[in-house]
Amino acid sequence: MIEVGGEEIAWKSGYYDTYGSTHHQNFSKTTPAHNTITVDNGIGQPINQFDADGRITMFLTNTDMSAAVGEGADAYWGKLGKYDRTLVYLRPDSYIVIDNLAASDMKKQQGGSTFEWWINCMGTIDVHEDHKGVYLENNTVALDARVQYPEKVTPYYSNIFSGTDLVDWPTDDRK
Repeated sequence: MIEVGGEEIAWKSGYYDTYGSTHHQNFSKTTPAHNTITVDNGIGQPINQFDADGRITMFLTNTDMSAAVGEGADAYWGKLGKYDRTLVYLRPDSYIVIDNLAASDMKKQQGGSTFEWWINCMGTIDVHEDHKGVYLENNTVALDARVQYPEKVTPYYSNIFSGTDLVDWPTDDRK
């Protein structure tokens, strides 16, 4: 989640309508709801697997910036060979997110993997004309996010609670 001035701009998506509800189990607890990476058409971290771990490998802070690096491949149970996320906060108002990803050894032998980056916003989401970024706006805050690499990026946009399958998992009060 990214907050600006106490207001969420990239939020942990989904609702917690009823514990164990269809929406809770099939969307709120899934990887796409959490502003992170899936692999090979939406495969994320297993749900309710408490041993699907990641770890912080570096942290530093000073008056100009803060940075942290986390290693998360183990949380994907062999679906990723590498997943290092670096978060850099350049005071007062800039963030850099670097995801260093690699396919698992098995997928490398089969030609590699595709990766999907998920970002969620309660406000408006506009895809850049060149398809290499998004502009998010929520009330008084905004976020302009760009993908620097790879060169070819295919954006998808959805206004429903779904993964790559585009199955809508409505909250109990939207049924």
